Amino acid sequence: MQQLKKCVVFGASGLLGPYVCQALTAHRYSVVEVGKDHAETSCDLTLPSETKKFIEKHQPAVVVNLVAMTNVDACEEHPGTADVLNRQTIENIVNAISPETQLVHVSTDQVYSEQVGTPPYTESMIGPINAYGRTKLAGEEEALKHKKSVVLRTNIFGASQTPTRKSLSDFFIESFQKQSPLKLFTDSIFTPLHMETVGEMIASCLEKEVYGVYNLASRNGMSKADFALVIANQLGASTNNAETMESTALVGRAPRPKDLRLDPSALEQKLGITMPTLEQEILKACAHLKSKSKAKQSV
Repeated sequence: MQQLKKCVVFGASGLLGPYVCQALTAHRYSVVEVGKDHAETSCDLTLPSETKKFIEKHQPAVVVNLVAMTNVDACEEHPGTADVLNRQTIENIVNAISPETQLVHVSTDQVYSEQVGTPPYTESMIGPINAYGRTKLAGEEEALKHKKSVVLRTNIFGASQTPTRKSLSDFFIESFQKQSPLKLFTDSIFTPLHMETVGEMIASCLEKEVYGVYNLASRNGMSKADFALVIANQLGASTNNAETMESTALVGRAPRPKDLRLDPSALEQKLGITMPTLEQEILKACAHLKSKSKAKQSV
């Protein structure tokens, strides 16, 4: 019987981690989950010596790095910490793994900016305008020093499997269910993917040995206001609690690009696929939620 490839997933206890681990397990990888909560093991990636020791112990054929400081405002307030978590950690990983190890590094759509070009953005149109985007871009550069690395720029949603974290769709759904006051941005546009899709795409990139920088995004975008309202419509929820507004009306926030639609064409061509539309991804999320609700009712 063929031995399963060992894959270490750093950041397995974050929002995306459980979905990535499930996808890789389904694709017959032996997954070592690494994270601070609800994971098998732990490793302080800020320490080069501990990172090296951990890699030497497990000898993975594949490493997936999901570790990041993702709070945009916190990154702006603490750029040094953001640099450690978004750049230094991947630098330590690259210095620890063997040249033959496949590396997946998950990045963000915040490396782009409207000031650089017209969306949807292709991979060369970078120009981050906040500390989060700058430190994630620096992390990409560290990852790409490894020959067998793929950097995937993405934005995610879907039901959180991590008790301490909520996704954007979780937040909207809970707000509609509780009818708590909700502000929806009409000028903030994005092309996120369901986390289940992201997990599958990571597995596909590994199997087809895709290396380089790629946008991992839905086929079209919509504003966060429309995104929330489509979810509400699918779930039959009242939107009386929602108020639409422009994001610029909020003061004191870190700067953010308004239009972050990404062009996934390069990855589509590489994998020989067509990415789903955002509407299809929302339907997937709502179908999962409805199925879960029905299962609870039948117990």
